[in-house]
Amino acid sequence: ATTVSIPHLKMWTSAIYNGNDGSPLLMCVVNFFLQPDHDGRYVKQVLHDVALTSVYVRIDEPVIIVASELPWGTKYQLKAYPIDARDQFDFTTDLTLRGKEQLAQHGIAFAAAPAIADARVAL
Repeated sequence: ATTVSIPHLKMWTSAIYNGNDGSPLLMCVVNFFLQPDHDGRYVKQVLHDVALTSVYVRIDEPVIIVASELPWGTKYQLKAYPIDARDQFDFTTDLTLRGKEQLAQHGIAFAAAPAIADARVAL
């Protein structure tokens, strides 16, 4: 059950609304940035498996993987719901660490930010 506390004066002076329509669900999103040369379907499956094996995941809600191309690599967003919204940070940390571990074990290279020359340094 979710408890919502509303100051008495707010009830009479402003509109009150709930951003999640009273649902206890909280979608968490973890980003992975990879080198562009990889099998995207394979990465999607690895990240999906990482989410489904988390001790924090709510398995009755969908796990969604969104991929998008950037000029320097591919961005993957792993979207899933924790069992308890209070575990959101443990959940995202778990997904991040295990996701990185699994991708590295499968030889998937992570994107690196391009080096930017410091204009103050004389060449």
